[in-house]
Amino acid sequence: DLVYAATFSTPQKVNFMAKEARGLICTPMTKKTAQRLELAPMVNNNDSAHETAFTVSVDTATAKTGISAAERNDCIELLASPLSNKSDFVRPGHIFPLIAKDGGVLVRTGHTEGSVDLCTLAGLAPVAVICEIIKDDGTMARRDDLELFKKEHNLKFIYISDIVEYRLANEKLVTPLESCEIDFFGIKVEKITFTDHLQREHTVIKFYNANKKENVKFHNIVSDLELLTNQGQYKSLINSIEFLKKNGGLLIFLDTKTISKEQAREFGIGAQILKSLGVESINLITSNKDTEFVGLSGFGLNVAKKIVL
Repeated sequence: DLVYAATFSTPQKVNFMAKEARGLICTPMTKKTAQRLELAPMVNNNDSAHETAFTVSVDTATAKTGISAAERNDCIELLASPLSNKSDFVRPGHIFPLIAKDGGVLVRTGHTEGSVDLCTLAGLAPVAVICEIIKDDGTMARRDDLELFKKEHNLKFIYISDIVEYRLANEKLVTPLESCEIDFFGIKVEKITFTDHLQREHTVIKFYNANKKENVKFHNIVSDLELLTNQGQYKSLINSIEFLKKNGGLLIFLDTKTISKEQAREFGIGAQILKSLGVESINLITSNKDTEFVGLSGFGLNVAKKIVL
């Protein structure tokens, strides 16, 4: 995506996006900003593959057509202004706000969260402008294409993992609450409880005789009924526990009930827990050899190998 801070928007930048990037011009923002402007979700049930949190599109209340670069810029400036309110906009329109998840890239490694995090880190209004880049032939630009685009237009290039790495190095989002020894599946283990910046609790079960490279299994907390009635999920958990009993390692129960189901994109909190425990290299236990745990390397963790059970 092409990205800039809404605070610095100009008609020229909007026109550049429309002409050179060609994608949909969107304005990622925090949930707090969207609520203040009463920007309702575009749909009640978001079933898109990426679960991008679109709100109803907007124009300024004074717009004539709303589609010109100047009028779209006016709308972007109002969205970024702390003085604007609901009555400054009409719905629908030609600018598409997106709501970033609380916690930013440490919860979801998406362009929506990355662009808002950049604005926040720079001390600007937490509203960005992004646009997908489409090639002359109408297909999406990929990494090699973006390298050429960057050079042609003298732009900077940043990865989401760069933002993740910076935030992890400069922010502490998890705090250990307590530690105790418990009986777990017939053996003694250490139970460590953490809380995060969203007041969710996560639990680590530490199996003794762990190796230098920790065997790690992430498990999203679900209801007892859901676990017991999902044979595949239950079997995967039991297999992982038996493996960890024999080989040592960490079983991390993540409270993900309040965030989206995109499991591969939401290991920021788990990564911070591992860093808090001093873990840098892991053997990742999974039930699916094709599962890609996107962005773990961006959290400063080396995945030495995947263990498929």
